[in-house]
Amino acid sequence: MFKQRLNKGIACLMVLGLLAGIGWGEPKRTLTEGIKGTQAREVQAIEIKRMIKELSEEEAPHIKARIIEDLGDLKAKEAVSEIIKALQDKEWTAKWKACDALGKIGDKKAVSALIERLEDKKESWSIRQKSAQALANIGAPETFNALIKALQYECEIERKREDMYPPPRHDYPPPDEYVEREFAEVLKNFIEASEKKDVYISSLIKYMNDKSLNNIFRYRLSLLLAGEWKIKDSIPVLIETLRNAPFPRGELRAASAYLLGELGAKEAIPYLKEALKDNYLTSGRLVSEDLGKEMKKHIYERTPDGKTIFSARIIKKERWRNAEGRVVYREYSYNVRNAAGSALQKLGVKVERKGNEYRVVE
Repeated sequence: MFKQRLNKGIACLMVLGLLAGIGWGEPKRTLTEGIKGTQAREVQAIEIKRMIKELSEEEAPHIKARIIEDLGDLKAKEAVSEIIKALQDKEWTAKWKACDALGKIGDKKAVSALIERLEDKKESWSIRQKSAQALANIGAPETFNALIKALQYECEIERKREDMYPPPRHDYPPPDEYVEREFAEVLKNFIEASEKKDVYISSLIKYMNDKSLNNIFRYRLSLLLAGEWKIKDSIPVLIETLRNAPFPRGELRAASAYLLGELGAKEAIPYLKEALKDNYLTSGRLVSEDLGKEMKKHIYERTPDGKTIFSARIIKKERWRNAEGRVVYREYSYNVRNAAGSALQKLGVKVERKGNEYRVVE
């Protein structure tokens, strides 16, 4: 009886909704739907003017973010000045939406304000990354140097983050590798869309070969140059990356091994064979004591001269226990060994694979 009444009630609501023109499941109606030509442009201009006024008076961050998003979708150039003001907002959402909208609109008036956000070291990495994306979309010439500085900064602060968040790290703050890849991807997209592509690639090669710069920055550029544009000048730095990338840089070392195979770098064969025995990025056992105390994480690391040393770090025990209360750890060296074995096969070296391990067939 109750179900019958409920079904009748739902049916009545649906009929009333249809009569009222709600139309469940219908696509979202646009501002100028059913209007064409000059009249449509006039209606849109009036609506944009109203939205700009609302944005200037609104204080609620979530409502400001919605207005900014709509202005960005409309590519409202007349709203750029007001949207730029939102880059100084205290709330993350409004700033993020402002960067996104300015990138969609593509007005060069926003470049200096976006570079200011990008270079603000107190700003969150996601806002800086979104401002970098916006700058790449706009495509102003000064963007290249700003993106280079941003990527270099992200690579330089890697060691500080490593000290603060030893592996395995949580999603927040994000792993340094992820942040660096995001900024490198933005740089690549900017260069691909630019008419000065060859000039910018030449500049990247110079940065990559400058040994006075941060090594992680140089290694990241070598992956970009080799992976996206097959630049063979990156081979020596790729070999350097494979041999010397610091703990826990399995991602950099594995990518360099793979790209050495893709580029046909025969000179890298001895170093790829060495990587098959890689033990550099293998986390050792976690030694725990009573609950509530700290524990030591023992890690084997390799020094520049190739010797293996034993080091210990102190971290909070509770953070690294799984649901069963057992201590867990990550093993980093497999990807390096796997990439090295695959690269050797591409270079014509006979290797034998057993499970997840490769071995050179003499």
